[in-house]
Amino acid sequence: MKEIQMDRIKITEYKTRGGMNVGAAFEKLYNNILKGDTDEAVSTAFDLYRTSPVMLEELWKQLETAAVYAVGLAEPGALAYVYNLRCICYHTEPYMPDAGGMQALSFIQALRYLCACEKEPSLETEIKRVRDSCQAGVYAEIPDFAKDHHNHAGRELGHTPLDFLYPDGGSRVVPEAEGAEPYKKRLIELLTPIYGGEHPRPFRSDAYNHFYEMESPHGLNLELLQSAFQKSIRRALEREALMLAYEAFISGSEMEAYLWERIVIMSVEDIGMGEPECSRFMYAYCRVKDQFADRPEERLGLLMQAVRILCSCPKERGTELIKGILVQECKNGDRK
Repeated sequence: MKEIQMDRIKITEYKTRGGMNVGAAFEKLYNNILKGDTDEAVSTAFDLYRTSPVMLEELWKQLETAAVYAVGLAEPGALAYVYNLRCICYHTEPYMPDAGGMQALSFIQALRYLCACEKEPSLETEIKRVRDSCQAGVYAEIPDFAKDHHNHAGRELGHTPLDFLYPDGGSRVVPEAEGAEPYKKRLIELLTPIYGGEHPRPFRSDAYNHFYEMESPHGLNLELLQSAFQKSIRRALEREALMLAYEAFISGSEMEAYLWERIVIMSVEDIGMGEPECSRFMYAYCRVKDQFADRPEERLGLLMQAVRILCSCPKERGTELIKGILVQECKNGDRK
């Protein structure tokens, strides 16, 4: 079972308004959600709600945690649903525990939803597997396909935006949804006179990524780690992506922040119309992680589950390709 963690609260010293130990109350709530026992879950939550505003805040954190750890991949949008209700809770009425009102309606609805969801509590097992691998000396690796025109190593090998679009290039996605092929064909047509043919132009970039000069705790170049992370997700290589995510996470807060920025971008750039709801899911994950600023274990769990969702989604890069076409046509003078 997911271990209950709470900041600023010593669970052995506090009781709910109804007289239950706070730690026991949250543990009971989590088990009620796992078993789908709606009435018991609502009763426990209402007791916590009536205890104090701090308990209400902690209640929402536990509901969000349950959406990730208990419901898991059975309903990838569970966290976004609960997060939306949390926003409604705090943007409608003030804390009025004896009157109930919209705040109570919000968490009761969240609990009814979570209890009704199918459960898939495998996230803890996956995190443990990654940690066990690292403890055994098996670390994340940088695959060759991580090297492309976006990074120093790829540019040194002569990679260009054209070969990025080839079937086994850096833009390859698995599973690939239909819809992007005409746009890929058009962009290849625009780039071939520049980077293909008998006299191809080498790709030059003035962009500088300071991660190029940094390494992870196990010696991976951080610029390549960033590239490997995104491309492993594109190819649905879940185990590899989770190992890379963990390596990046333990590399410090700057890399962690980069991963979250990239996760939201990928939901639009790489998933696109393959799963239109993915951007909503990932934005919610990114916002919720800020609520756990002082709880690295919870942030790691959110990160790993976000990676698993992205890997499982059908992918369709049409939005990114359309943007590339428009930019290149402007460069060619085809657009004013």
